Amino acid sequence: MKNLRILYKDEAVVDCTADPHRLSYSTRKRMLDDVEKVLESDLVAAITSITVYDHTDKVIAATDHFMDVDIHKKNKLMKGAYARKHKIEGLYFVSDAEEDHPNAMKLPPGLTGFKLLKKRLIEPIPNHPLENAAEVNIGVMWSAFMQHNCSDYIRIHLMDNVVDYSNQDWYQGERGYSAHLNRLAELLGVSVDELKNDY
Repeated sequence: MKNLRILYKDEAVVDCTADPHRLSYSTRKRMLDDVEKVLESDLVAAITSITVYDHTDKVIAATDHFMDVDIHKKNKLMKGAYARKHKIEGLYFVSDAEEDHPNAMKLPPGLTGFKLLKKRLIEPIPNHPLENAAEVNIGVMWSAFMQHNCSDYIRIHLMDNVVDYSNQDWYQGERGYSAHLNRLAELLGVSVDELKNDY
């Protein structure tokens, strides 16, 4: 009879709930200008991914995917001028957009990808892949917390001009989280109460 070894693994429960912070906009341009302002600011340390969906939730455009941790201890660390230009410095390459979504348009990484996307969403080209864009999800690492959790995304709802500056890092402390919200509100030119509409 063979001896069996049993491994007991203590798996922590991952909480992917997030505090939504939604703002409505009068125009698409103003909305995308604000998102660009936030992404360019020091509120965002890095941009992990951008994914664009159509009305059927099909991915129609995407960037390569990066993460703030090297889970498999083999992923390439983004550094240097290239990483700074795209705002992916300090992240690890995870997967190629063309492999993840072979039928989708590939966008440049990070901030560069958003700027190209913004231009195409404001000045649409007939029969262009982005013509049917309905939602954009931008993975971010907020500077106040320096980690990317599963709900740290800026979600752009193109049909009703609403942006959710979502954040999962409330559990790190009310003081730091409030400071983050105050800075975000100041940058966007709104009151903190407007950002706390669902908080």
